[in-house]
Amino acid sequence: MVPLDFIVPLALMLLVLVVLWRTQVSDIEQQDRNTLIKLRKTRGAPMEKQIVFPDVSKLPSDPTPAIDVTKLVTITDEFKSFRLHHKLDEQKQIQAVERATKLRRPHPMLLSLTKNIVDPKELFNIIRTDPELVAKVLKIVNSPLFALRKPITTINHAVIFLGVSQVKNIALQFILQQNAHFSSEKQKLAYQKIWSASFVASSLSVLLAKEMKMPDVAQMSTLCLLQYLGDIAVLSAHPELAKFYLDSSSTYTRVKAVQEKIGTHPAKLGALLAQKWQLPGDISQNISESLLPMTNQLGEHLLNMDKSQEMIFCYYACRLADLLVFEENSDMLNFEGLKFEQVGKLEFYYAQEQIEKVRLEALHDALCARQFKHKAAQLIAQFAATQ
Repeated sequence: MVPLDFIVPLALMLLVLVVLWRTQVSDIEQQDRNTLIKLRKTRGAPMEKQIVFPDVSKLPSDPTPAIDVTKLVTITDEFKSFRLHHKLDEQKQIQAVERATKLRRPHPMLLSLTKNIVDPKELFNIIRTDPELVAKVLKIVNSPLFALRKPITTINHAVIFLGVSQVKNIALQFILQQNAHFSSEKQKLAYQKIWSASFVASSLSVLLAKEMKMPDVAQMSTLCLLQYLGDIAVLSAHPELAKFYLDSSSTYTRVKAVQEKIGTHPAKLGALLAQKWQLPGDISQNISESLLPMTNQLGEHLLNMDKSQEMIFCYYACRLADLLVFEENSDMLNFEGLKFEQVGKLEFYYAQEQIEKVRLEALHDALCARQFKHKAAQLIAQFAATQ
């Protein structure tokens, strides 16, 4: 039998160890709770505070709560009755084209860059023929937007490091900028917003398309970028509309204001401009139809399944970019899909119906993927650093 004077000290020692262990566990649990509370509070914080966590493993694990759609009933009824004006009488079409084509004649390189380029050498040979364009591309590549550790000094290095899609789209943006003329400070600021939105849209489309294993990642990226051509034309022809690009207006509000002013919407104006510049017919058609998902007017146009999927994909990539750039809302990192009840934005009103109709449910999955959230968080953080 073990002596009592040995058992008592041993029991006391075990009791002390248990108390110390429970105290340490309690401290760890409290730290975890505090961390989770801080992360959840960021959902209501300004954009700069929301985007400081590129490590997606630290994001809240619970999905964003559904929006109370009853609060949107009045504006939803107005939105549901809104229709895009696609057909213009001949006189109005002539006037729209004349005002839009006050933009300078397109850069001769525009047509080459709208092609589906996948070979780095081909892109390098196209861009290097314009020294001014090379300088501009290198300037943006070395900006805080890409947060490079070492500067890139040659266009060849830029193409290899950033990839064909990224460099081609940067070059395209500068070419479109050269065609525009902005006299007022508001126009210039609004154009910077459009530039940023097109860049973010094309970048998000690359991330989503790769996650979905889509075959034409580069082409999707270019199409998303060119969908903002109509906005550039609107801004150039109607300086007074710049305010709708600067006052945190939603895409719906902005499109509605443009249509009331000029009789048609930015996508139609962009398509007319693309035709005037003799861009490929499929690009012009894509631009013309790019806003159809907003008002669910897809049935008015004959589209095969591939074209329908392309349209739906590009539309929602662009709307996510609009949320970030124009409305300064980075909640996409918390989205668990694109359902209107969760996103709470009218531009997503028909999202679930359309995605199911064209069998593009992989878009929901891609948006929820941890790899996408991680890379999107980095993109948002880099974008915020340039603002």
